[in-house]
Amino acid sequence: MLKWLTTKPWRRFRRDVRGVSAVEFALILPVQLIMIYGTVEISNILIADRKLVFATSTTADLFAQAKSVASPDIEDIFKAGTAVMQPFDIMDVSFVASSVVADGAGVTRVEWSEGYAASPRAEGSPYSLPPGIVAPNQSVMVVESRYVYHSPLGKLLVSEVPLTDRFILTPRRSVKVERTSG
Repeated sequence: MLKWLTTKPWRRFRRDVRGVSAVEFALILPVQLIMIYGTVEISNILIADRKLVFATSTTADLFAQAKSVASPDIEDIFKAGTAVMQPFDIMDVSFVASSVVADGAGVTRVEWSEGYAASPRAEGSPYSLPPGIVAPNQSVMVVESRYVYHSPLGKLLVSEVPLTDRFILTPRRSVKVERTSG
């Protein structure tokens, strides 16, 4: 019944190892490619996240250095923030800058807000900050950012990853940053 397994051609086939390397390569190649592309994707996402943090801190720092800002100043500050995101696509980045003021009781509200590729916060709306960030009758500049990372590999591994950040800085040259018309 199993006589055909003991025949000479079958025994020769079982001992032949000439194609083993090709079969092993065919089994390992997809795993290796996924690992390489995954490493590249994770690295790109981490770079984009670090750039977003730097762009947010740069934008917040520029707002915090001003005594007052007008529309042209605000546009320039947002442009500086987006420039930091290069070489990533700046069409996918958005900022919201808000001057948050604490009243005598320590209740924080948005005094003014401006957005770049995003809706600004409503003036007078409450804004929650971590305890101890702003003293009563003081203010802070809050810059929130969002970036949607799109994979250069398309939908092979990951299609898009939303990244967010927030920076809170006290004004440097005044009690609060004023928004002026102009």
